[in-house]
Amino acid sequence: MIKNKTILAIIPARAGSKGLANKNTRKLENIPLIAYTINSAKHSTYIDTIIVSTDCLEIANIAKEYGANVPFLRPAEFAADMSPSSEFILHVLRWLEVNENKSYDILCLLQPTSPFRKSRDIDLSLEKFINSKRADSLVSINETRRTPYWMKTIDDGGFIRDFIEHKEINSRRQDLPKIYEPNGAIYIMACSDFVEFETFYTSKTTFYLMDQTSSVDIDDILDFKLAELILKENLVRLNEFIL
Repeated sequence: MIKNKTILAIIPARAGSKGLANKNTRKLENIPLIAYTINSAKHSTYIDTIIVSTDCLEIANIAKEYGANVPFLRPAEFAADMSPSSEFILHVLRWLEVNENKSYDILCLLQPTSPFRKSRDIDLSLEKFINSKRADSLVSINETRRTPYWMKTIDDGGFIRDFIEHKEINSRRQDLPKIYEPNGAIYIMACSDFVEFETFYTSKTTFYLMDQTSSVDIDDILDFKLAELILKENLVRLNEFIL
């Protein structure tokens, strides 16, 4: 709880994954990937309840082992490849209201593919969101490593063209405008607003800036190998995530 606002963390972890099979249960330093996010949420100062939304019994059992709540298995219609994320989030909120007569003030979505997001990142994000009087939501971001100003496209004739026309296209990287991208680690919004907008993005979405290492998002085997290398080289410390 923060400033008398109750906080619900939802960790989505369906079984299907095209980029990396069984990634949520895959062992990173002998610890299931999803456990990193569960433990970060558990050690948040402000999160009141952690719910894992999954359609997989194996994931559910691992989540319970590490201290998350799994009060139901996600219905198949909310777990398909093309199912929008808004559907399973709304399902969680409605299930809690109908089955447990519970509602929360603030929703914090934490994707398990971001293992190096710390509890401190969660708490600072929540503090920034709560203290912002104008923001509808908050999304974590990082500075892009490759500027889109240097990216190319291919025209109908098969020739390379600039993707973005810009007078500074040949400038040094440090002279170009800074560009940011969502890193998938943290999404925050009032529950009532999410029910209304069904998205974390509005014209008043603020940000929480994270560094490149903390922003690692595991989508395929290359991402997973990068995460293993980061731990092997002690670029982050394992005890920061698994306590």
